[in-house]
Amino acid sequence: PLAQPEPAPPPVAAAPAGDGLFIQVGTFKSEENAGVALTMLADQGLEGNVVKTGQGSSAWHRVVAGPVPQQDVTETLARLGGIGFKDAFVVR
Repeated sequence: PLAQPEPAPPPVAAAPAGDGLFIQVGTFKSEENAGVALTMLADQGLEGNVVKTGQGSSAWHRVVAGPVPQQDVTETLARLGGIGFKDAFVVR
């Protein structure tokens, strides 16, 4: 069974810098689950990064896809929804 994203804690760190937009696909307490999500992105041909916030037991691992060209955002969100990331959203 696939690990489900856990609710995102406030506040969140900024997405990595780069051309295009970034899409948050999930926030995980487990670094291992974040790695699974990153592998799922790679399987779809998408670049991704893990942005870690906090330390120790208060650490979260936010997985973002991108950069995604503005004209491809709608299609990319649909693709991500199709592989289980139905709550993915654009981060600025």
